[in-house]
Amino acid sequence: MKVVFQHFSTKRDICVLLDVPHMLKLLRNAFHAFKGFILEGFEHPALWEHFELLLKWEERNGWRAGSRITSKHVFFERYVYFVYIM
Repeated sequence: MKVVFQHFSTKRDICVLLDVPHMLKLLRNAFHAFKGFILEGFEHPALWEHFELLLKWEERNGWRAGSRITSKHVFFERYVYFVYIM
């Protein structure tokens, strides 16, 4: 993967830094937008609905099945965070 490109006007190299938390957030957003994906070698697709069903099951039964998924993870579009830059 190429992580350096030239600025269009200054011709200086620009380095792209990819950090894990933001890459995971992008993956989550893409997974939600496309409602799932197909993994090579698996018979059934991975669906966003599976996260919703797991969360509902855990809430209905009152305990977690080894996951740390919360409603903020599954229904993240409901939560808006404001960042103030001073």
